[in-house]
Amino acid sequence: MNGELYFEDVGVGEQIPTLDVTVDETQLFFFSAATYNGHRIHYDKQWAQTVEGYDDVLVQGPLQAALLARAIGDWIGGRGRLVSFAVQNRATAHPGEPLTFGGKSPASASPTAAPGWWTSTSQAAAMRRC
Repeated sequence: MNGELYFEDVGVGEQIPTLDVTVDETQLFFFSAATYNGHRIHYDKQWAQTVEGYDDVLVQGPLQAALLARAIGDWIGGRGRLVSFAVQNRATAHPGEPLTFGGKSPASASPTAAPGWWTSTSQAAAMRRC
């Protein structure tokens, strides 16, 4: 979005622009390293398949949350700020799978109303705000 965005300028239910991302295995490895996440399910495909029972390695929930926060930050603009943010991961995401991050403005005119931010994969809605 160009310019500054103020709460008063946003209509109820207004859709924010989506952020489309396809995470690859290199990003998973570096994100695990940067966050000190040593769980092999994020970088060892054989482990994820044979020990954990998944089809592939998994995209980290915190990486998905960071990308969702990026989508919101892109919408708010450089001088805006995200005051509070919490998420729940609801589905798995795999590298190479297109992910879409977005949402809509609160259904209430109150600045404290909970917005409906989301991300989706080809499987289902993977993350929702809480």
